[in-house]
Amino acid sequence: MIDKDKGLQLLGSGLKPVDVATTLGCDPSLVSQWLMDDAFRQSVLALRIQNLQAHTLRDRRIDTIEDDLIEKLQENIKYMTRPRDILMAFNIVNAAKRRGAHTGGDINVTQNIVSINLPPAARQYFFPKMNAQGEVIQVGEQVTVTKSLNQLMEERILKQRTASATDVKITDETSRGTEASSASAARHKEAVA
Repeated sequence: MIDKDKGLQLLGSGLKPVDVATTLGCDPSLVSQWLMDDAFRQSVLALRIQNLQAHTLRDRRIDTIEDDLIEKLQENIKYMTRPRDILMAFNIVNAAKRRGAHTGGDINVTQNIVSINLPPAARQYFFPKMNAQGEVIQVGEQVTVTKSLNQLMEERILKQRTASATDVKITDETSRGTEASSASAARHKEAVA
């Protein structure tokens, strides 16, 4: 079983995905799949930032020591009694590897694009038909129509007017029906009386 947590630690320390795969004894595609997961990739980035901050802190300490040695050299240059010791210490500190400036490795995820060639009979089910302007005119059995914004707005206004007119017509017929039934009830009362 491949240890995903170990992979996270290795990637977080700055190793490249290929090196992590080699270390874990797995295929590089597995590490690539891990990096496709947003949560995993964010964890790797968080570890890298944490490591970078630790290295930057170390670099600052080395810079402070280097500054102290430069001061000491400036103070003692007049006397030059033991400049070799100071210069050797300065060379050692100055040659110290700075780690904070480089995060190491990359976590770019590369995706392969696979071309699939379908026979013409199958294409009609998966690809829309397009006109010369590149507009979709049919998808499967559904035919599409290209309309301008003005046409769409006019149709919407027309539908709203038609709906309003239908509501008014229904209201008129309802009120007429109520009036007719009231008149009928009144005639019925007169006939009974």
